[in-house]
Amino acid sequence: MIAYYFAPYSHVAGVRSTKFAKYWAAAGSDVSVYSANPVLYGEAVITGQDDGLPVRHMHAPQLGSGRLLNKLVFFLGACWHLLRHGREHDLVYVSGAPFYPFILAALFGWRLPFVLDFRDSWSMNPGFAYGRGRARPLRAWLARQVERISIRSAHLVVFCTRVLLEEYRAAFPESSAKFALVHNGFDPEDMAGIEPVRAFAEKTLVVSGSFLVYMPDFADLIAKFLRNRPDWRFLYLGQEASSVAKTIEEYGVAKNSLILPQMPRRQALAHVAGADLCLLTTGTPNGVGTKFYEYMALRKPIACFVPKNSAIKSEFEGVENVAAFEPPFDVDALFLAEAWFERNLTRHSKNQFDMRTYDRSRQAECLLEIMNGLISSRKCKYQ
Repeated sequence: MIAYYFAPYSHVAGVRSTKFAKYWAAAGSDVSVYSANPVLYGEAVITGQDDGLPVRHMHAPQLGSGRLLNKLVFFLGACWHLLRHGREHDLVYVSGAPFYPFILAALFGWRLPFVLDFRDSWSMNPGFAYGRGRARPLRAWLARQVERISIRSAHLVVFCTRVLLEEYRAAFPESSAKFALVHNGFDPEDMAGIEPVRAFAEKTLVVSGSFLVYMPDFADLIAKFLRNRPDWRFLYLGQEASSVAKTIEEYGVAKNSLILPQMPRRQALAHVAGADLCLLTTGTPNGVGTKFYEYMALRKPIACFVPKNSAIKSEFEGVENVAAFEPPFDVDALFLAEAWFERNLTRHSKNQFDMRTYDRSRQAECLLEIMNGLISSRKCKYQ
């Protein structure tokens, strides 16, 4: 496994690869992981969760603190490892983002089967990937070329939502036969025995993880909502705590809020379980984040603020405890979410949506079965 982000990195970018490695090793696979040096993860490091996985974990060397330089070092280190030890492995799984290591499939795919996992979209919906300024078009063009070559060279290409899969099928029809859908999801072991922790006796909105990166003014909308709804409280958990706290203070609703920094996953889930209404934002139409599945596994009502034609709306419309709201977003959108919550209050707790499809242990098993098929067919080819 080649994954720039991996435990003890605690943000969402490292969860999918970490959970796959965990369950593949539990199934008896010999898993080796090559990731960035944890020093580069900074405050995103949390110990005590997903520690001690039964995998061989190798870290790239660290050169200074520059991100660009260390990403280059990471890539060169992966090349060096595959040159020296490639024959010790039966298959290489590469997780994105970042996506640039996908080009390893073109460099080494003739020696080993390569699986590329698109946790997000790359060149078609780049988000913040290319920065600003005159170089942006050039970066975008280079990404498209590397993406095309990587997909052509890979043996299996995995996507985490059906919307994302269909986008890439339309863009790369010649490679679509090797595309597969493997959802994101929740880890049942993270959910086992969670005891709700209630921050307030009053009705409570909760946001967990990053959300300002997708909707920079969403904390302002929450603060305006609190000023108009004194019977509600707000709980935030995550790495944007300082920015959220500043906004809450500016609007004078700090006494109705509790802003907590990033914490171990199970501790955060206990706080989420004790709240009443989960709020979720996303910046891309084709993604469904880990937080959504965790909220679903906890059987919480979820008000999702999403772009038009989002995967959340197309894949979960009609599920009783999910409401998807599309732009434009202002404080009235939160009033609509409140009305939906109140209108369906008795139904939320009775939601019986079958979450087995989104169980990470099952998803890991599904992907492992496909990869073992690749390994077997390659061995038969060369025998």
